[in-house]
Amino acid sequence: MSTMEDHYQTMGRILSHLVEAGLSRVDFDGGDATDIIMHRIGDEEDVLKTFADVLHWLNDEGLIRVKSIRSLTEVTPSTVFN
Repeated sequence: MSTMEDHYQTMGRILSHLVEAGLSRVDFDGGDATDIIMHRIGDEEDVLKTFADVLHWLNDEGLIRVKSIRSLTEVTPSTVFN
């Protein structure tokens, strides 16, 4: 699977997760990455980075609304999207 295919699949799984939640607010953190991303490429750090990158892209494109992004380091399980 190419990197782009991996990112598209991650995007689809994130959006599916949000659709299932309806209009409820959802807080994502690094732990959600391993729950949402079924097919993992790389180690845990790579999975967390992909998850955060895709969430940032969805936000930048206006596909999701983000109240706040909190990160204690670049990409860790404590990166939180509200």
